[in-house]
Amino acid sequence: MRDGEHVLVSNRPVDFPSWFTLHPTEVSDAEAYRMKAKLDAGWTPEDVVDSPNVWRVCGGDRIAWLGRCAASDRDDTGELAILDCGRNLLVAAEGLTDSLEQLMSFGDLPGEEFDAVQKPLIRSGIAAAIALGGARTYSTDWTIG
Repeated sequence: MRDGEHVLVSNRPVDFPSWFTLHPTEVSDAEAYRMKAKLDAGWTPEDVVDSPNVWRVCGGDRIAWLGRCAASDRDDTGELAILDCGRNLLVAAEGLTDSLEQLMSFGDLPGEEFDAVQKPLIRSGIAAAIALGGARTYSTDWTIG
């Protein structure tokens, strides 16, 4: 990530960025009741928010956060974190305001092609995710509630 960028990872609508609005087709359980109240009050939903800086992660998915630790005394294999998602959640990046290219490249490794540094990072991330074994949950559609 570049300086000034940050990423939100949450399944709580109260945490979502102010520019992100759940669509009625994206809610379930308790959120469905809140959405019904909004609709009954006259709120008209816009289209589903779709952007390269918005990821709808389903239960059972895994996200590998790759890179090198800034200061580390240990053997740095490149996995900063492996998120094993047991529930649906939203990943939203903010601070990507410099250019359309910057917005479109959210989540990418830097550079045009994978190089000798990036390939081992990718392999390490894949191996770490596989080492977790099979997913214990599996979501077929993305709803929050």
